Amino acid sequence: MREEKYIPYLLFLPSFFLVIFIAYYPLIWGINLSFYHIDLSNLLKGGEFTGLTNYFKLFQDPIFYSTIWRTLIYVSATIPLRFIVGLILALCLMEIRKFRGFFRALLLLPWCVPEVISALAWKWMYHAQFGAVNNLLYSLGLIASPIPFLDSPELALPSIILANIWRGFPFYMIMLLAALQAVPPELYESATIDGAGALQKFIYITLPNIKRICIICLIMGFVWLFNAIAMIYVMTGGGQMHSTYILSIYTYLTAFSTYEIGYAAAISTVCLLILLIPTAIYLKVVGE
Repeated sequence: MREEKYIPYLLFLPSFFLVIFIAYYPLIWGINLSFYHIDLSNLLKGGEFTGLTNYFKLFQDPIFYSTIWRTLIYVSATIPLRFIVGLILALCLMEIRKFRGFFRALLLLPWCVPEVISALAWKWMYHAQFGAVNNLLYSLGLIASPIPFLDSPELALPSIILANIWRGFPFYMIMLLAALQAVPPELYESATIDGAGALQKFIYITLPNIKRICIICLIMGFVWLFNAIAMIYVMTGGGQMHSTYILSIYTYLTAFSTYEIGYAAAISTVCLLILLIPTAIYLKVVGE
């Protein structure tokens, strides 16, 4: 009987070591790399220990500061618009009585399509000569000549933001739809009897009841988008004059294009520190 109390711990050990190996060991190893100078010349030797040199270099790097600013613009524009579109569609689906399942499945398609396929599709849609966007604008008489959306330093990032909104709104829609369906209908019936209008019901009943899931969706979306590279890398590869550089793209290209592994590790460590803030908020909200 005494030995039986250790059985749960023994069963837990494989999962514990698996998580350590998959998650924590690469994390610690990556932070450790940020203190070394590692490139193609000394890759096999394990690099040269340089202490905080990579971090001093990082905070003197103008590309790093412009990339942080561009990342904040990218995330701040994409996440709220995704959320708004998802919320509007979730509210619309709540009002649909017939064929709700069909419309829900139809609206989920952008989320189901692999991210690389979505990026390739949008890349061709934005193509200056053969793209559907330019052809539509030209046929409507809105432009006189094709617009190089992805090759323009001014238009590349907004174009990717639009593609990302299309790609990501279904996640918010399905999460918010589930939250809306959990709101007790008796609250709306009582509000109707009291003479409340649709806007009042939304402000005083709907929003308070879905507030928690709204915060969780926004934070999760921030973390995912902050780390995502597929859409930007496939569509622009970083863009002209670094016009679509965000921190994840800068880290990837630094590591695998210029092969400055230690410097890329320093960038990723700073990204980790930034993401600790929304992660802490998420844990607080979930724990309430």
